Amino acid sequence: CRSPHSFGERDGQWDGPARLRVGPEPTDVPTVAEPGRELTLALPTLEEFRQSLPAVGGVSTARHTFARFDGLSFRKGPVTGEPGLYEVTGPEGRTLTLLHGGGQDWRRGDWYGLRYLTLEGAGLLLDVRYDAARWQLALPEDQRPPELYERVLVLCSGLLPTRVGRWLVYRNVAPDVARHLTSLLGCALAEQALDEGVPA
Repeated sequence: CRSPHSFGERDGQWDGPARLRVGPEPTDVPTVAEPGRELTLALPTLEEFRQSLPAVGGVSTARHTFARFDGLSFRKGPVTGEPGLYEVTGPEGRTLTLLHGGGQDWRRGDWYGLRYLTLEGAGLLLDVRYDAARWQLALPEDQRPPELYERVLVLCSGLLPTRVGRWLVYRNVAPDVARHLTSLLGCALAEQALDEGVPA
């Protein structure tokens, strides 16, 4: 019988596991030539991304202790009502990193995403550098984008970013992908040659 997930026929054997006889590949299977470009167009805005993060209930200022992220590290103190990134420790000692949007709006997500939203909300994002001749995009290391957006950059070349000094350099990023992605991420795109991959 033919498996719906394969391009071949299953062939049972008397004294061993079944074999898969592979025939010609079907021609009706669509291929995506540039997945990075295609996925960039499907990405949400930062606000849509923030709203899509799972909400966390039951955070109590009386039962939990808090440490607020100041851009570099977490500092213990009370919740002042200001939006931001917090380490929230429960009475049993379990610690979560949560994004506070004010009131009872607490959300969880990947570390890079939460940190990025915090930096963007505080107006602390630095310009992103782009070398149009080499198709290289450089972001400050401590401004790594949320994983959802970084996947697009990795798909452009199939490679993880290269760490050069305090920068992350993504390769084979087309100009239109760089422009659209940085506009979604809310940061300015500065075009400049990256000498040996290092932004000036």
